[in-house]
Amino acid sequence: MNTNFLSLKQELLQITTSAVEAAKQATAEKCEAIIKHAFQQLKIEAAAGRRHAVVMSLQIGKDIAQPAAGHGPLTAQALQGVAARVWETLSVFEPTLEFWSKEEGHQSDPYTVQGYNIVLHWQDSDDLLKRSAKLSPALRENLEAVVRESNQKVQEAAAGILSQLKQRAVAQAQTGKSWAIVMSLSPGKDFQVPTGKKVSQATASDLGPVATAVWEACSDFAPTLEYWSREEGQFGSYTIEGLNIVIHW
Repeated sequence: MNTNFLSLKQELLQITTSAVEAAKQATAEKCEAIIKHAFQQLKIEAAAGRRHAVVMSLQIGKDIAQPAAGHGPLTAQALQGVAARVWETLSVFEPTLEFWSKEEGHQSDPYTVQGYNIVLHWQDSDDLLKRSAKLSPALRENLEAVVRESNQKVQEAAAGILSQLKQRAVAQAQTGKSWAIVMSLSPGKDFQVPTGKKVSQATASDLGPVATAVWEACSDFAPTLEYWSREEGQFGSYTIEGLNIVIHW
């Protein structure tokens, strides 16, 4: 082989190897950043009483290829690169691919953008800790810290609400009433409305962490969930609704 060509071949091999390694490093760094964000999002959602978190959004035609007609929804097997690594790393949370669609562009010439979200799922803080056992040591420590911080914030928030219980109950008792509102709840924030049901049909099992802590602390007062609603808005009224945790004596 020509000496010049041999030298060129070696140089090209080195360039290719460096490019592949750089791409792997870039993928690893991006994956690490997304997972770090995922744990922050998980903490926010868990503290709010939700049992799922969107950790990565994929746009069709940009992050993932357009699924072939007749092949049904996207599956995890179709994921590549960063998305595949994120999915595999966080598989302990039983991720799902949830379709999304939105309109973009000018009002006179809109176009549709579609994609899928990688969504993690869990039941409660105890479930999160159980799942942490299947993670790498570094991720397990991160998740345990997230759960501890979330539980601490829940207890602090519940304690602040319960500190007002006596004052509210005494004020009600002094007017001859045998009940008092301990906490007012908003759907999506303090509790979740079961699919296909109305706000008024939510039960104690649907309460978020703070509301659950308050509910359990008031167990001696036979607490109930009482529906409320009100009209708001100046130029076009709309209804706001929710529930109250009410104690009785």
